[in-house]
Amino acid sequence: MPIKTQRKAFEAAFTKVDNPLGKMFLAQQIDHFIIVLIRQLRSHYFEDLLGQTVALQCLERRHGRLPETLEALVSEGLLPKLPIDPLTEKPYRYDPAQRTLAAGRDLRLHPTAIPYDHRPGTELTVTLP
Repeated sequence: MPIKTQRKAFEAAFTKVDNPLGKMFLAQQIDHFIIVLIRQLRSHYFEDLLGQTVALQCLERRHGRLPETLEALVSEGLLPKLPIDPLTEKPYRYDPAQRTLAAGRDLRLHPTAIPYDHRPGTELTVTLP
């Protein structure tokens, strides 16, 4: 389930709670829930970016250059399907001229749940060797 969908479901459940103690408990848990979502997102990013990086390097060795698009990874049989960024629900951004793969744009899902090195406005970028 996409990260945005999980967050929306949690927020919808929160608005349906009428009990003040229940609302207080859920409000305290939202930060923890968002931190878990961000960690899932980061794990997903690293797994997808690593797989695409290895596939791109294989294609570069095979053809002597990087492909123009990520779709070549699927057409060449290196990936079963094109990975989708779970936050943006679009393919990862790829720039063969800069030799980069990028994910996300703003990993801040909640102001108090920004983990370590993910500040607002940052993206996770991998530069191919």
